[in-house]
Amino acid sequence: MLDNGMDREIRDICNSIFIRENMTSHYQPLYCESCSRYPYVGRVSAGEEGSVDFIYQFAKKRFVPKDHQNISIYHTAPDLIGPPKFQNYGQLFHLPFLFEKMLRYNRDVDISISPWQNEPEDGTNRVEFHEAVYPIRVCIYEIHHPGSVIQISAQDSNNKWFKLWDKSSHFVPPTSRLFSPPLSHPCNFKTKMLRLTFKNSSDVSYTKLDAVMLIGTSELILSRNPNESLTNLLKRINCMYSSCHDDVHNLTADLKSAHLDIVHLQQNFPEYCIIRKSDIRMVSYKNDEGFSYLENLEGLEYLNLVRTRVRTKRLCKILQKNQRIREVEWASNHIMSKAVAIELGNSCRDLEVIKFSAHHLTPQSINALANCKNLRKAHLMHFDGPIGYSVIYDHLFKLFSSYHNLQEVYLFRAVLRDHQLELLAECKNLKKLFLDVVKVHTPDKYFVIFEQCFHLQEFCFIYCHISDQLVNQWKKKYPHVSVYTYDHTD
Repeated sequence: MLDNGMDREIRDICNSIFIRENMTSHYQPLYCESCSRYPYVGRVSAGEEGSVDFIYQFAKKRFVPKDHQNISIYHTAPDLIGPPKFQNYGQLFHLPFLFEKMLRYNRDVDISISPWQNEPEDGTNRVEFHEAVYPIRVCIYEIHHPGSVIQISAQDSNNKWFKLWDKSSHFVPPTSRLFSPPLSHPCNFKTKMLRLTFKNSSDVSYTKLDAVMLIGTSELILSRNPNESLTNLLKRINCMYSSCHDDVHNLTADLKSAHLDIVHLQQNFPEYCIIRKSDIRMVSYKNDEGFSYLENLEGLEYLNLVRTRVRTKRLCKILQKNQRIREVEWASNHIMSKAVAIELGNSCRDLEVIKFSAHHLTPQSINALANCKNLRKAHLMHFDGPIGYSVIYDHLFKLFSSYHNLQEVYLFRAVLRDHQLELLAECKNLKKLFLDVVKVHTPDKYFVIFEQCFHLQEFCFIYCHISDQLVNQWKKKYPHVSVYTYDHTD
């Protein structure tokens, strides 16, 4: 446990946080003895607006230029992954200096190189986190010569960088600290990649970092007061726990109250914040022209085109302009064309939820969706089609098994063979499976789903005519899975 107030910080956070195990949506209480397990998440209710997750996570990977010349990066890169190791924040840190080792640091340090890094770039260190979030705080654990970080940037889904904070000139004491600058540039997109920029350092003035924490939300949140930014709101709450004059450049200057402003915000979320929804749902126009204005929008996250008549060409243009879309839904038989699938795969790689009619699916359109690696839910309807649909099932379920985050699948009107159930069972992180008017050649073959999907929580059969005997066997053998059946009888 960390000293000098850090233990109290963790205890306070523990009272209001829930752990996200294996990066899934199964929440359990986070007790103090398991605080070393990251990332962890606190879910808060926003009333009729739904809920939002506050996600706390430490760095998962770090990438630095191969030919960097910055001493701070050399001393920082190996230690950035995971929670902090230093235990005496607020005190001086004395690091032995090995001059000979410093001279050969470019040869001796094994550093991962970012795949998109094409040329050397001095003075930067890139860190990747477990889950993409809307950033509300970046906390840098500085233990030696703090104050070298002069800029924090976030990467969007198009690999472009946007500033979250620029250094303002101020005195920095030499003691170790938790540095959480007020984010001066709003971030309206999800990110799991940050870039830290260091000022030039020497062998006697380099900075050593111990960890980097990213705190963010699953949904974009705004202050309920339209004239107050989220950063200014956190500053105002921060004054409730520490003196407003302590350090205006650092929201965690007081170790005893570190992050309690965010904890307070979670506990009183409806009072302070709203969830911003960027979506188009159930829009109805008589013809395609009514959707032309959507081509000029950017930043859509939810697109519901159920019972609409938008044409493929128009839809592809909308997808091109709105590359942060996370959820799409449509039921029109013609809409999931090969062109739309390819555009989704090329432009909407942050897609998390997809609901559509499976008519006219082809192996090519299914393969195009392989780029949407963050998919969590897939709802597919109207599988009853030509004889060749067995091949479509094979391609589709193989694709599903490649989605490491896929947790929920809903299938409507399908006829599955035994080997296709085995393909579906390859979705190792599947939690919920809903089968609606689905037939299989051998119903007892469903056992392969129970056996291989270790995280399965719910298995629902709707008009599937599964015998009570089978259901009772499954419930007895797999008590951790809730099995539901619905077969209406007159």
